[in-house]
Amino acid sequence: MTGGPPTTFENLLQLEADGKLRIKALCLGTVFAPVITQNPDNLSSEGDCRNSWSGTGGGGGGGISGWVDDGAIVRLATASDSVGIGTASPGAKLDITDTATARLRLSAGGTGGRIYELESFTTSGLFGISDITASGTPTRFVINSSGNVGIGTINPSALLSVVKSGAPEPSVLGVPTALKVGTLTGTIPLALRQNAAESATPTLAWFETASGGLGFLGTASNTFVVGAATGKQLALRVNLSTTGMTIDTSGNVLVGAQNPAPGAKLTVGGDIFTLGKMRALLGFNGKCRTDGDVADGPVCNQDLAEAFASAEPTEPGDLVVLMPQAKATPTVRKSAQPYEGLLVGVVSSNPGLVFDHGETYLAGDNSNLITKDKTIVAAVGRVSLKVSMENGPIAVGDPLTSSSKLGIAMKATKAGKIIGYALENADKDGKILIWLQPGMYIPDNLLEQLNQLQSK
Repeated sequence: MTGGPPTTFENLLQLEADGKLRIKALCLGTVFAPVITQNPDNLSSEGDCRNSWSGTGGGGGGGISGWVDDGAIVRLATASDSVGIGTASPGAKLDITDTATARLRLSAGGTGGRIYELESFTTSGLFGISDITASGTPTRFVINSSGNVGIGTINPSALLSVVKSGAPEPSVLGVPTALKVGTLTGTIPLALRQNAAESATPTLAWFETASGGLGFLGTASNTFVVGAATGKQLALRVNLSTTGMTIDTSGNVLVGAQNPAPGAKLTVGGDIFTLGKMRALLGFNGKCRTDGDVADGPVCNQDLAEAFASAEPTEPGDLVVLMPQAKATPTVRKSAQPYEGLLVGVVSSNPGLVFDHGETYLAGDNSNLITKDKTIVAAVGRVSLKVSMENGPIAVGDPLTSSSKLGIAMKATKAGKIIGYALENADKDGKILIWLQPGMYIPDNLLEQLNQLQSK
């Protein structure tokens, strides 16, 4: 070039894809000699320009076109100057501009060295770090236009998304998430380690909302601890919103229940099934209600009952007798005539204990055990019995036997089989509480006559 300096300075300094730095048209007049290629593996220049950073002396010392080469370091002659690659107006000390993707490559030579690129993508707005050496050129790290950081993913949906390459990113309730960790099979998503104990119970993770601390993960005496903060309950949920188990602030455990039963450390709102034995060092102590307060639990008649096959449908309070015919299992029917000889017991819906062909049921509502061909017969204890006034009003202590009405008892007035004794007065048909004691009844006057005969 002859004459004045060039009118444009685009692409003055160009970083090639092979890692070489090329100077193009870096001309400030006619004082420069024609181009002579120097250090072709590191630096090349082209155009009507000098190939040296320095002045006419060549090699270190002088300053020309804004650069200084002191023999060991190449630098800008003026510290306030900037270098623009792809731009004539650099906005920083080094500004690399590209209409598609601006890249800065870092290459480590020697065995095991890798090539990495810093990238700024125009279309997606991503900033990334890519491992060029790896197969497929995977992007190791990105920051998107929303400020989300992705490791192993170029589409982070959380403030920090850490995803094993090829694994799906977790979906969390469809709400914004601060941290997501996705892994493939055989990979642990998250590992926490504390090398020094900070307290008696070192905390590995702490959980807190705007209202304060809620709980923590920690260790104590070689024990892994899942804990709730002071004044908070610990709950386990299923199906996102269904609480399966709760430990309240008093240490009471609730399974399928809202509130603990009075004095109970374990309250279960459902059935309990065990494949092993149930043992209580202080014994089993059940409680049967008799006040009829359904809100506090079913009324429990204080009796022991057994399951029998039934020849007809029965209901609580029915008086039943044993059928003498041979059956596969013992079978009962409702009483049908006065003073039946094979009185067995009374149908009970809420016995304190039930034996049902190898299964045992404790106090509670056992009405579901009564079916059209099976019934639960109270044999010992107190139970409600249907009575009639067929033999007159009933007083406490009166013996009771079968009447002519189906499944209904009456006061016994002559010798014969009885089911037990009245614990309540009755002057009309209905139900009364009785003491079960199947046996033979002998009226006092007849017993006295027998005694007199025996003494003669």
